[in-house]
Amino acid sequence: MDWVSLKLWAEGEEKNIHKCIIEALVRLIDSRVVDLEDEEIILSGKLRPLLYKVKKEQKLIWILQP
Repeated sequence: MDWVSLKLWAEGEEKNIHKCIIEALVRLIDSRVVDLEDEEIILSGKLRPLLYKVKKEQKLIWILQP
């Protein structure tokens, strides 16, 4: 059995999730609210609201798990 045969994703779902994450990261960078010294927990806290916003804008139906 391989990943494809499991059919866990709707057609194009991985591509849409990837686009959402990239867009949220671009917005985070553009916001200039992150520093090179920020730890992962701080970055995640700043990224999560942007992910929710982009997900909603792109009308994606999947759950973000913190």
